[in-house]
Amino acid sequence: MTDVEERSYDVRRRGWWIWLAPLLAYVALLAWAFASPIGAGPDDDYHLISTWCADGGSSHCLPGSKDSTRTVPSAMTEIACFAQNPDRSAACQEAVWPRLDGETVETSRGNFVGEYPPVFYAVMRVFVTDDV
Repeated sequence: MTDVEERSYDVRRRGWWIWLAPLLAYVALLAWAFASPIGAGPDDDYHLISTWCADGGSSHCLPGSKDSTRTVPSAMTEIACFAQNPDRSAACQEAVWPRLDGETVETSRGNFVGEYPPVFYAVMRVFVTDDV
């Protein structure tokens, strides 16, 4: 093998991991999804409501009394019932979810005035159905 061929082969052999990077990124994001369920973060109510209300909203998101508020089921505002509380399990959500069709509250916790770029919420809105 000539010196040029040897260097070329060495570069290809060292660069094999670059093809593995997308797969590893996918695995990392998948692990993050399982490690961080809905309601695990203290701001999950903000992001959940923002997603439900993106692109014109849904039957679970109605206009509020101001441009910066929306009327949503009270369950959406209580979704983070176990966030930052290591003594409480996610079982507290079992009391929250059945109330989605019940009492509503007006909230300003959401991306209603363009605080974040709308692309993320618009993309996530595709996955919203009536079956919360």
